[in-house]
Amino acid sequence: DIGAIYLYDQPRQALIPRSCLGYDINSMRNISLAEGESISGQVFTDHKAILTANPEQVLATAGSLSANNHRHYHQATGGRSIESNICAPLTLPDQSPLGTITLSSTHSRFSDDDLTLLEAVAGRISQTIYQSNLVHELRDSENRYRTLLTDLPIGVSETSPDGDLLYFNPRAYEINGYRSEDIGSIRAEDVYVRPQDREHLIDSLNEVGHFSYEHQIRRKDGRLIWVRGSSRAIKSAGGVINRFIGIQE
Repeated sequence: DIGAIYLYDQPRQALIPRSCLGYDINSMRNISLAEGESISGQVFTDHKAILTANPEQVLATAGSLSANNHRHYHQATGGRSIESNICAPLTLPDQSPLGTITLSSTHSRFSDDDLTLLEAVAGRISQTIYQSNLVHELRDSENRYRTLLTDLPIGVSETSPDGDLLYFNPRAYEINGYRSEDIGSIRAEDVYVRPQDREHLIDSLNEVGHFSYEHQIRRKDGRLIWVRGSSRAIKSAGGVINRFIGIQE
């Protein structure tokens, strides 16, 4: 899966990619989307999230890119075909548009649940930007934006199919009661109160690729708490699941 967060640059009157995952960064830096251009430009203009569930919908929704954007986007994706997209708007409390967050899959199709989850994440990002009073600074600073994403008020984790913890953001450490130095010793099953909850999650991720949940976990200090969230399986180019990415609160 690949994704990007675009922020609107007022002087340039264009959406500029500020944070990217899975793209060639140098190519993405040459992209600037006009309002209404591509799926991100349409979502920014219409203030409505979009799901394209198959390649035909991807092409129909994408519309025509400028020659410059088309060339650089092709380079940024390495020529890979897009199977499905989800895109949600980033808006301020007064509903003025800020940008978009877009995820694209090259191997599987997103669902309505995925779009709902992305809209929730977009809301959190927008709220954090507003509360941090960094709207103008973020439009000019990719480094600050990456810092802001790290400080999102939701837990973000990445685990291997075998249960090794690969990544916790600061909020995930806080929820689960661990510290960064613990990451090498944390196993995913360590936090589950009921082993069957972990088994159900793994079965669902293997079968359909995504799973939403609400269950108890055990913090490092032994305290039991309720959490809710969602996880998604990430596959290699060969179609093999190599990691799980999840959010929790």
